[in-house]
Amino acid sequence: MGQTLTEKILEDHLVEGDLVTGEEIGIEIDQVLAQDTTGTLVWLQFEALDLDEVQTELAAQYCDHQTYQFDFKNTDDHRFLRSAAGTYGAHFSRPGNGICHNVHKENFAAPG
Repeated sequence: MGQTLTEKILEDHLVEGDLVTGEEIGIEIDQVLAQDTTGTLVWLQFEALDLDEVQTELAAQYCDHQTYQFDFKNTDDHRFLRSAAGTYGAHFSRPGNGICHNVHKENFAAPG
């Protein structure tokens, strides 16, 4: 029987292991996205691990989950995210650009 689309994509990106149900594999990731509720933790880990830049073809940081606070906290987070995205080579999408899942598909989606 032929492979499913998912199996074809995974096989094309496989770098470790065998594509067998229930087995662990390692794959090369093309794109990642982070949003503002978890992105801060991601970039803090980059700092802690002393990484120089993202290792994917595309990384994008979106600010779309925490946009309606009335104090300084979200603004400070968004400034940090913009700075970290620039430091580590990720695209930054400012608050108000839209929902990350949709904006990412509209701007960066590609087959496979």
